[in-house]
Amino acid sequence: MLLCGKQLGQTLMATGAPGHYQSRLLFVREFRTKQSFLVDTGAAISIVPASYRRDATSSRQQHLLAVNNTQLVTYGSVGLKLDIGLNRIFSWTFTIADVRHPILGADFLHNFALVVDIRRGRLVDSMTKQYVRGTMSSISSLQLSVVPQRIPPHYQEILDRFPTVTGAVTSMQQADHEVAHHIRTSGSPVHCNPRRLAPERLQIAKREFAALLKDGIIRPSDSQWSSPLHMIQKPSGQW
Repeated sequence: MLLCGKQLGQTLMATGAPGHYQSRLLFVREFRTKQSFLVDTGAAISIVPASYRRDATSSRQQHLLAVNNTQLVTYGSVGLKLDIGLNRIFSWTFTIADVRHPILGADFLHNFALVVDIRRGRLVDSMTKQYVRGTMSSISSLQLSVVPQRIPPHYQEILDRFPTVTGAVTSMQQADHEVAHHIRTSGSPVHCNPRRLAPERLQIAKREFAALLKDGIIRPSDSQWSSPLHMIQKPSGQW
């Protein structure tokens, strides 16, 4: 039985281990932070080290398993914007876990149509045909996978019948019904003068709005209506 949140071992490193296939993995540098990200096609999801816990925007934990059956402790997720030298900014949500190196996993590569060219030691943007050269290293992939939580069959049957209810909202999909929701207003628009947020709160708010904008949940507006943003800290320390 896997218990999420209980540390079962030390921080995992992407290093070779006896009996594991030695694959040549590629490191690419993030230009703004100068960090090296490990490009690991064997990792199902993208990961950043536990040092990102202070910037976490979600406390949702996942069950992660490495190739040696070691469970990884997770600490929620964080949204990052990466500049890896391909002339565009990559916005992605990373799971925070006990790993030594930040990892660009298969989810990241698939979403942005990036191709790993191991022979030439580069990461290729298949959309623009641009590429960035990385640093090769003979290390072993952690082969990170997400372990699904066990749900009683009765409840799983209900979830399977309504997949759109529990699925993540990543874009504004066309509704399959004719129900419309309107907020009737009257009088002059409600307006509040802008007020400055603390720098830490401002960065958190910007990340959240950027994620909502990327997923198509919100859109830019020039409306005269405005309301102040109230941010309340959760017991977990997040906002």
